[in-house]
Amino acid sequence: MVEVVSNILSGRDRRANDSSVPMFARASCIPRAGVLLAIPALVASGLLSIAREIYRSLGPAFYGLRTTLVAYVLLALLRIPRPEALKEYAPDGLGRIVGLDRMPEVKTLRRKLARLAKMKGSQELGLELARCRVRDRGQPGAGGRQTVYRAKTPHQRAQTGGLSDRERLG
Repeated sequence: MVEVVSNILSGRDRRANDSSVPMFARASCIPRAGVLLAIPALVASGLLSIAREIYRSLGPAFYGLRTTLVAYVLLALLRIPRPEALKEYAPDGLGRIVGLDRMPEVKTLRRKLARLAKMKGSQELGLELARCRVRDRGQPGAGGRQTVYRAKTPHQRAQTGGLSDRERLG
């Protein structure tokens, strides 16, 4: 299991990675390590590869794009609602889960998230993930075409004059 997770998280092309390579050591007891079972599903979702295509890089850093995304996904799986809640956990304990000496600190995660937001690629990321999911798992619609629907938020409905709750993406 250690080798599998390490290989998945480190990526195949080292040149495409802008962050530190995770290193996992054998251990008899790592609290919350069960979230690592989600790593193959995370990779299969295409999030890491699609994000790399859209955002390219956060620049060379210890906590680059891949590490930041994996950290946020694992925080969600651990039901840690906000980076500020990380203060309640030992950084080295959570770091062992992501294969690093410590989990990124609150200010680091916030800074990386702000940088991603400035790049304005979230809508493209969501659309591309939806297309990937439909292509891989979707059922053909009428006429053999696959259709993706995105639910509109109440704010979006107000801006568009109350159009239908679903918008056809293609």
